[in-house]
Amino acid sequence: MHRRLRRWCEGGVIERIFRHLAADHDNEYMMIDSTIVRAHQHSAGARKKGGWIRPPGGPVAD
Repeated sequence: MHRRLRRWCEGGVIERIFRHLAADHDNEYMMIDSTIVRAHQHSAGARKKGGWIRPPGGPVAD
């Protein structure tokens, strides 16, 4: 993500985006959403490979 932002800044893309947003006084496009950034599978709650997971406050069931 940082590389893309840096390239956009160096190439003037960010400046063009903000100029376009500032020129449109409708305010319909004034929010930039970054929800397209994908999270790593472990941050999304994927199970780890191997082994049993101990339940909180109890022993491991066989």
